[in-house]
Amino acid sequence: MWPCWLCPQVPGAMAPPKDIMTNSHAKSILNAMNALRKSNTLCDVTLRVEHKDFPAHRIVLAACSDYFCAMFTSELSEKDKPYVDIQGLTASTMEILLDFVYTETVHVTVENVQELLPAACLLQLKGNAECWGGLHGCC
Repeated sequence: MWPCWLCPQVPGAMAPPKDIMTNSHAKSILNAMNALRKSNTLCDVTLRVEHKDFPAHRIVLAACSDYFCAMFTSELSEKDKPYVDIQGLTASTMEILLDFVYTETVHVTVENVQELLPAACLLQLKGNAECWGGLHGCC
């Protein structure tokens, strides 16, 4: 049996504090937020793309996109609107990008690859270099 770091082996000694991290907490939160989005629960904005509505959470969008962060935190007219029209991308691309925002996974196909990178750039999506950088050689 290994000694516990909280139980010092020297009587009267204090154990140093220790931060304990879990690898699954962030993923669990993302999964819960995605389930809330899919059930339109606690969504506070609806993105409209090509007459299709996409319920979402402002805080999630702002955290993942400088475009949405500026939109929702500055004095732009969209700041408090329940519906925001998004121009310059297709509804199918918006759906894929929203899935990425909420799941960390982007679904790339031969049919959508040429639309994804420009749309991600338009929305100023944050993401790791492997995700968006991997699309540069595909077009």
